[in-house]
Amino acid sequence: MHHACIPFRCAAPGSKTSQILETLTSSSDQRDGFVVANDASEKRGFLLVHQLLRLGLLSAVVTCHQGQDFPGLYDPISRQLQTTDAFDRVLCDVPCTGDGTLRKNENIWRHWHVGDGLTLHPFQLNIALRGAALLKVGGTMVYSTCSFNPIENEAVVAELIRRSDGALRLVEVALPGLKHRPGLASWQVGWQSKTKAKKQRHLSSAEPTKDELIAWYTSFSEDIPADLRGYRLTRSMFPPDDNSSVHLERCMRFLPHDQNTGGFFVAVLQKVAPLPGIDQQGLPAFEVNSALGPKCYRYVCRLCNQTGHYIQDCALSKKSLEKAAAAESAAASVGTPITVPSLGNSSSVSKHSHAVSGQEPLELVESVITDVTPIDDTAAGSLAPLPPSVWATLQDFYGLPTSFPTSQLFARSHGTGIVTYVSSSVQAACLAGPDLKVINTGVKLFMKFSTSHFKGYRPAQDGLELLIPFLGKRKVSLGWSAFHELVAITTTKFLDDLDTATKRLFDGMEVGPAVVVLQRQAASSNDVPPIGLAIWVGHTSLSKLVTTSDLTILADHLRSVDVSAYEP
Repeated sequence: MHHACIPFRCAAPGSKTSQILETLTSSSDQRDGFVVANDASEKRGFLLVHQLLRLGLLSAVVTCHQGQDFPGLYDPISRQLQTTDAFDRVLCDVPCTGDGTLRKNENIWRHWHVGDGLTLHPFQLNIALRGAALLKVGGTMVYSTCSFNPIENEAVVAELIRRSDGALRLVEVALPGLKHRPGLASWQVGWQSKTKAKKQRHLSSAEPTKDELIAWYTSFSEDIPADLRGYRLTRSMFPPDDNSSVHLERCMRFLPHDQNTGGFFVAVLQKVAPLPGIDQQGLPAFEVNSALGPKCYRYVCRLCNQTGHYIQDCALSKKSLEKAAAAESAAASVGTPITVPSLGNSSSVSKHSHAVSGQEPLELVESVITDVTPIDDTAAGSLAPLPPSVWATLQDFYGLPTSFPTSQLFARSHGTGIVTYVSSSVQAACLAGPDLKVINTGVKLFMKFSTSHFKGYRPAQDGLELLIPFLGKRKVSLGWSAFHELVAITTTKFLDDLDTATKRLFDGMEVGPAVVVLQRQAASSNDVPPIGLAIWVGHTSLSKLVTTSDLTILADHLRSVDVSAYEP
């Protein structure tokens, strides 16, 4: 079973993802299941990785894509990318205005604007549509926000159901003890143009007050100004004509004052059939206009004298040209041609090339450069199979058997500083091709380590549970008392301070990293997971090779285990 968390940019900091992962890993019949946690921001993606490390990334994959463009998963048999019907569960935790957090975020009271929800609505809808397409028939999708705004909530759900053409239906969920209110069946859509309202004649008041600057519309059939109709205000933002077939009352609204919580909106949907359209994109939208709106098409860019984009999106802006040059240089290094489309006549370009001096342009749009070999731009590089030479080094020093699943060992493309173990299900679904931008997954088994006495790899504390059964060398088993004493020390433990029996276990061991293992009782050896500690064996002393946080986790774990399952 594959469980997915596919938000636009809200997987980080990871509270929802952690709960999903804990539920998945606690079930014995979901050993091959995993969670794909996606965030549009790479920086937030690394924050998410940090938060999930305490649970381990063996059953988690952190990716970086725009939610509405999430590519899918690879079929484990054909190794082809599945762009639809890939996940059993999908959580669409979409970007929202966040006004449900007004208790802890006082800026909401000062800066909330009616237009924020209007801007986010189409993005939220596209993410939800993509999530529904990726969901398997019979699967469940949760759409959630931390907003009160029906434009971001019920309006998105209603349009999602309409465009699914019966493939999605709202599920009524019973949550005993958790107070919630039913979804709204009717609402108004507001428009506020701030100081431009009177100039653009969006309002009729000659002297509008602040409240009057917001014009409210009950239905799309009302007299909506032409500049807004179908662009800023779309049909999908308004209540459906017939709620009896949609059942918006099955949505759940959580209000802060009902149970001393934050404000949330949750809708649970079940997919009963494939969505219509190519790649299950659903029925067409009510409006077929470009998302850029009419103003962009009337605007003439001063850099290229072309319409259809603003200056900051122009391929001739300073930052765009710098990025194109960098891509061309990178492509040249691998012998790949680069194509930059013509943007009008050169004389008009030179005439206006300094028209926006000092203006900070936005990033170059992806469509400007084509036919360029993909350049990995993640901070840590992409995962690649472990080089045989590194495996030979590890096998020789740690006595690893030939039966070890070496096909599941990976390293970063920029080097072999960290050796990662990836589960077979994640490997088949996420690493079978270049389409998924994976920030991190798997469990660290080894890390490159160098001192004046040793150059090689040391075991990573994260992966000891997986590694211990395969270790043929550099492994010492200790009883409960000796192991607990080693965990508790805050400084180096001298070998002469150990009891005779324990000291004898380290006799003849050469200087370097090793693993001490808490010895299990013979009767429970197959039922109790191994517990270990990465250490450094010196000439006369022992030191722990763990971070403070890892040591805290290990100490907490020791307090929760059944002592009788281990040797005294």
